[in-house]
Amino acid sequence: MKRWIFTLLMFFTGLSAAFSQLKVGSNPSQINKSSILELESTRQGLLLPRIPGANLTAAPLNTAPDGMIIYVTDSASLFIRKYGQWQRMSADSISTWNITGNAGIDSTKNFLGTTDQQPVIFKTGNTERMRLTAGGSITMSAGTVPAGTNQLQVLMIEPATGQLLQRTISAAAFSNAIASLNGLRDTAQTFAVDSAVAKDFTISSASGVHTFNIPTQTGTGATSRGLLSYGDWLRFDSSARFQILHTLFAVTPDANGISVSNGTLTLHAADATNPGGVSTVDQTFGGNKTFQNNLHIIQNTTIDGNLLLTTIGSAAPTDSNNVLIRRTDGTLVQRLLNSNAFKTLATGKSPGSVNDINIDSSSATQTVINIPDASTTVRGVVNLLSGQTFAGYKGFKDSLAVGVAEGTKANSSFQVNGSMSTNLTKVTSSYAVTAGDNTILADATGGALTITLPSPGTIAGRIYTIKKIGSGGIDKEVTIATSGGTIDGSSNYIIYNDWTFVTLQTDGTDWYVIKK
Repeated sequence: MKRWIFTLLMFFTGLSAAFSQLKVGSNPSQINKSSILELESTRQGLLLPRIPGANLTAAPLNTAPDGMIIYVTDSASLFIRKYGQWQRMSADSISTWNITGNAGIDSTKNFLGTTDQQPVIFKTGNTERMRLTAGGSITMSAGTVPAGTNQLQVLMIEPATGQLLQRTISAAAFSNAIASLNGLRDTAQTFAVDSAVAKDFTISSASGVHTFNIPTQTGTGATSRGLLSYGDWLRFDSSARFQILHTLFAVTPDANGISVSNGTLTLHAADATNPGGVSTVDQTFGGNKTFQNNLHIIQNTTIDGNLLLTTIGSAAPTDSNNVLIRRTDGTLVQRLLNSNAFKTLATGKSPGSVNDINIDSSSATQTVINIPDASTTVRGVVNLLSGQTFAGYKGFKDSLAVGVAEGTKANSSFQVNGSMSTNLTKVTSSYAVTAGDNTILADATGGALTITLPSPGTIAGRIYTIKKIGSGGIDKEVTIATSGGTIDGSSNYIIYNDWTFVTLQTDGTDWYVIKK
């Protein structure tokens, strides 16, 4: 049992998560307050991903977030993601447009714009004002058109200066201006009502006359929509005077047992204080109930008060007891048994043997069942009053909780409320990891060393944490080797920097880096 619990403790120790600053390299315990990630070394640098330029337009780099930095091998330059585009971080003056003007421009090569299907955007106050789309169209921003109005933004040319101005006019004024320019304005505007068409609502115009067509509901099926005639209204009003009564059953109790609402008759379920019907869910009834014939209970019966049974007709013998006996057909019958038929039954603890249970009936007044406490050599029960040590392999089908309140179920397969302890092994030379290890501190001060993991074939799920300590520096590395399988696809894993760790877990075939 101890070994089984210890294995679980080692497993869950490796699953803890840390949300804090990260220091990589020298002096890992000293990190600048303003940095979330700090690198420190006098002999090592930051190696960025080296990516071909063709991959910048393919997933997932084509949708990378702004701020990402990579090294593009084709141009031997650093690129940063800005405004949804990859841009070179270092550029010479020949390929840069200056805000104070440019000279030496070759009109056959130089231009202001994009080389891919991206628009050119113009902004003021960091707000887009105009856009030259990838298709060559020019779009203007919405400007100050109030939301929810019929106003439009138009471009107008000032005749005196030729200046292009943006103005706001109403949609009606714009329509009138276009109609006037094209000679489309009618001299007379007339509105009429016509119900000859079978459409909801239409407007037609001819010779300056605008006709609104609104159909009338006939009620015969020829026209299924439109204005309601007075005759139809009278028919609907007469029909509304009658109600179709629907019936429902509700589990919510009601003081009257039955309620009527909006033409619906509802029978409510009865409870301890309200009348009603019997539902298929749990119910509590009030008042005395008498069943004339048999009562059949399929499942368990719970009685909080007294159970009154009809006494047997014959007189009870002296020193007798009423008992309930279950027949083979499942019925309960009342019988009288003499006190001599009963004997006190007690449980005790055996002095310790390999027998599971032994019964001592030598006493004239009681029978003693001896049940031994379990130990490393004796089978038995768990003793709640003192500590015990068990032997052999033990398994829990469901969950295991340690240190929680009595009756509280574990919130996970294994829950510990309190501190945990796992084995810590410190080595100064090459070492082969055993089943009794959990965390290995590899001190490489005296020289490089190798930590060899066990064969993963029969230990699927096992976790080890290996940390390099001491002052060996990056020249005295700690090599983690395997006795079978790989580590993240490689034959070994090397730790160069002091005070750096890695947590590995096996699937029974290979080892994988879980945390570092």
